[in-house]
Amino acid sequence: FFVPLAVWLLTPGQRPVTLGRIFFTYLIPLVPLVAFYDGIASCLRSYTPTDFREIIDGLGETNYKWTIGEQPSERLPIPVTYLVGLPKD
Repeated sequence: FFVPLAVWLLTPGQRPVTLGRIFFTYLIPLVPLVAFYDGIASCLRSYTPTDFREIIDGLGETNYKWTIGEQPSERLPIPVTYLVGLPKD
């Protein structure tokens, strides 16, 4: 939810400063809206541990040891989901 604010604050520091960048960031705020939509869509597309398990089960036998879990985040109210695959010895 802070992405549009970040876009508004950081745009003046991006080089080269163009009329189009200023126009579509401040006058018609398409750039902040697209960045906001992209962030929301990415969150909705994220996988759950169950999704990861289904993906791994669909692979069949592999030469990897898979670890799936969720790690509490220090800064966010939601956990970070992870999938790690290490080659078997």
